[in-house]
Amino acid sequence: MPQIERSRILTISSVPTQKEGALGIIECEEDIPFEVKRVFFAYDMPKHTIRGQHANATLKEFVFCLTGSAIVETKNPSNTQTFELATRLEGVYIPPLNWVTLTADSENTSWVVLASAPYNANDQLRDFDTYRRLANEQSRE
Repeated sequence: MPQIERSRILTISSVPTQKEGALGIIECEEDIPFEVKRVFFAYDMPKHTIRGQHANATLKEFVFCLTGSAIVETKNPSNTQTFELATRLEGVYIPPLNWVTLTADSENTSWVVLASAPYNANDQLRDFDTYRRLANEQSRE
């Protein structure tokens, strides 16, 4: 029985400098487990703002904070995981068929999402019961 892939933390490389701050580096083909086809971001979010609350049937995502901090919760039929993004040097890889809820954990939070495909509303599963049925079927195949 194939299992749905679990979400996980990925580390972002950085180059600190003495005077100019730090430089975060993501080599898409080396650091991200998919080809990046789209980038989007949410910004200036008040604390406790909730986003996501859906799963993607085929889309893969990587989310990381640029400002503030966030709580990322992912669920699939075999587990629930909670990740705290409080540093610019970590992000969460979210495979397909993982229900995701993102919560801004501080004022003026901004996060960036790298995605494996252009936007497709038909790929999003916004009803949890529908998602659960599909994910359970996928897990049984």
